[in-house]
Amino acid sequence: LAWVQARGQFMLLDGVAHNRGEVAAPWKDFAAEGNSLFGFNLVFGVTLLVGIALIAALGFVLARPDIRAEEFGRPGITALLVSLPLLLACFFIAAVVSMLLHDFVIPAMYLRRQGALAAWGTVHREVLRGRVSTIVLYFLMKLVIGMAIGILALLGMCLTCCCAAMPYIGTVILLPLFVFGRTYSLCFLEQLGAGWRFFGDTEAAVADVNNENV
Repeated sequence: LAWVQARGQFMLLDGVAHNRGEVAAPWKDFAAEGNSLFGFNLVFGVTLLVGIALIAALGFVLARPDIRAEEFGRPGITALLVSLPLLLACFFIAAVVSMLLHDFVIPAMYLRRQGALAAWGTVHREVLRGRVSTIVLYFLMKLVIGMAIGILALLGMCLTCCCAAMPYIGTVILLPLFVFGRTYSLCFLEQLGAGWRFFGDTEAAVADVNNENV
């Protein structure tokens, strides 16, 4: 399912960029990029689980005297004070990576026909560098938009007697919200120049980047 979801990311992006509902063509054309995304997600997910397991093990070791004594004292408090901030930092890093991956890296993979690691480099050089405050404001605005989309989705489920919560049917009903969410980051990236043009002749955009590099 994770592999299908990774491949489907490029199907949705291609459909939004070209305003079409193709399935077979983008599934085949972006097979390499989808497989690369799946590999990155797999490695990142395993790394995240290992990190959480290590933090949990550290908390267990620190709290072990209280666990043996079946009481809650200084070791237990120490375990909480150490483990909880580490867990929060771990989840925060995972959230930032996931947002950057979805909003910037996947579009870069699609437009430049790059693997996941190469796209991360492209995003770092051309999107993030020198624009930290802009990126922060972008994600704050996205948070507000996400809350509005969540409210609209909830209203949609209520007005359709929860039909919008059913698989596939709900996706069709709420498709305008999903398309808007995907389009938001593409429109933001298009402000960076001709090399980030998603709507229209994307091949010309890639050619512009190649000419600049030459």
